[in-house]
Amino acid sequence: MHVFLSMFLVALPLFSGTLQYREKDKERSLLHAVQIDPVSGGFAVLLHTTVSGRPEEESFQSFAVDSQWATLKWTFGQPGRRSDISASRQGKHIILQGTWKGKAIKKSFATDDRPWNQPFQIGLAPFVTSGLKTFQFWSIGTAGPGEMKIAKFNSERRESASASLNGVPMELVRVRLKLSGLLSLFWHGDYWYRTSDGVFVRFNDKERSSELISESDNLPVSH
Repeated sequence: MHVFLSMFLVALPLFSGTLQYREKDKERSLLHAVQIDPVSGGFAVLLHTTVSGRPEEESFQSFAVDSQWATLKWTFGQPGRRSDISASRQGKHIILQGTWKGKAIKKSFATDDRPWNQPFQIGLAPFVTSGLKTFQFWSIGTAGPGEMKIAKFNSERRESASASLNGVPMELVRVRLKLSGLLSLFWHGDYWYRTSDGVFVRFNDKERSSELISESDNLPVSH
């Protein structure tokens, strides 16, 4: 077990069901449906993303994560853009292969003892509930300058606040995410999480925003 993860072994709530998020940027409106199911040793996660007016951007992802949400395996499919990849952790390497935008791809990313956290928007639940101040992880980009590249991220706990979702009051904590090292000058984002169970609630940066719009138990995500 990674030393810096040992403090995560607290009574982490086991949540399951479907979370739906609405994301908006300057040009698009996206709907993300996330289905989370506890399995032996961790969680199975399905993510279905649709983009209003852009059927070619519809995507399907699956994640196998351990009990602390470190990613073990990830698949990404986007038929409209001829993309179908899979990646898995093998020791200190992440092996990725498949087809990306119609072209064969095979990469081996060298990492270290820090966890691979591919669904990091929702995968920071253990960090949120642990009380730790900072946390680092690896993640692979699927769009923009970081597309099909791996990067190390720093997460830092900030202030807490009270909020309301669909009329239900809750306590949130803000987590500032930045790329590691000099790359931190180019991007950061603020992610808000429910302190009671670590569920991701909302996000914003200079160009995008995302918010939890519904949550329910044991509703299937089409895939």
